[in-house]
Amino acid sequence: HFCIYAVVPLFLMSFVTDYGKVLRYWCRFAVAIGILFLADPVLKYPWSGGYMPFGFNHMLPAFFGAAMLVFYERKRWPIVLLLAFFVELLIYANKGATLTAAAFLVVLYILFGLGRTTVVRMHQVRKRTKVILAAALIVLVLFMPAVNILGMILDYFGISSYALNSIRYGGLERIVNLRTDIWVDVWQKFMENPLLGTGIGTYQAAAKVYAHNVFLEVLNASGLIALAFFIGELGSSIRMMLDSIKKKGI
Repeated sequence: HFCIYAVVPLFLMSFVTDYGKVLRYWCRFAVAIGILFLADPVLKYPWSGGYMPFGFNHMLPAFFGAAMLVFYERKRWPIVLLLAFFVELLIYANKGATLTAAAFLVVLYILFGLGRTTVVRMHQVRKRTKVILAAALIVLVLFMPAVNILGMILDYFGISSYALNSIRYGGLERIVNLRTDIWVDVWQKFMENPLLGTGIGTYQAAAKVYAHNVFLEVLNASGLIALAFFIGELGSSIRMMLDSIKKKGI
């Protein structure tokens, strides 16, 4: 998996001269794949293999592609697909994929808004951030009632949703406790070899569950040295994004 999803893509990307064109082609390709997989959960995941790969491997990239077309390229035709992809994530995928989609949507809205221009101006960014914070407070208040209502609607139509049911019947506190228990266990495994880690995939193979935290995953798998490189690359990417935003307009 490391070679397929990391080494090979990085090698191929090293030959790219126009990343903007690659992004445009990728968005359309991701949307096309998402359309093909819309029926997958209704048919009991015969193509993806389950709700987890359906969410992360197929529907989430499709949502990203549609969102970029709507917010960055200002296309209108993917709006319906964007909504359809999010509904599929919410009902048929895992919670992490849905939260990632929502976070990505928030970032795009804060940066580009809903106007005709994609020029980023900081006073508009600050204004949109205030709108998002106000909306977040409303969501926190209405979250559980909304989940229960949506769950009852799905029950009425005979639709089962793993993500929504786990929240309805388990509660947010139980979900958080499960995560923290896993994180403590991952940390203890990491301390057995903090410099180089325990090896890629070893924790998931032994515990039959993944870390649910990318930083702990890197730390446990490859140690402190790899985490330092990972954070450095992440920081570099964020710096490049901010520099690009500043060049387009303040």
